Amino acid sequence: MALPAKGLYVCTFEFEPEQDDELHLKPNDEVDVFEIIDDAWVMGTNLSSGKKGLFPVEFVKPAPSKPTAPPPQAKKPDAPPPEPTAQKPNAPPPSVPAPEAAPV
Repeated sequence: MALPAKGLYVCTFEFEPEQDDELHLKPNDEVDVFEIIDDAWVMGTNLSSGKKGLFPVEFVKPAPSKPTAPPPQAKKPDAPPPEPTAQKPNAPPPSVPAPEAAPV
């Protein structure tokens, strides 16, 4: 594997530490690599156990990117009041009663 970048990785197969400063890894453990030691070793935090240590880069692969939630929608401004409905010519507004016809 080429020299890795810092970031999130996933363990591909188990790594049993042989030294006190090495990190135990199990398949599918997520590891945050925060320091590149050389082209074969890196320092990281096992996000499953919370422990930090060294491990060979060949035991991990870059983590797939996780989908991010879309940003929250901005609240739309309140809509203006609806336009009045069209009225028949010479008709009184709906809130005013029509005058009564005078007796003939």
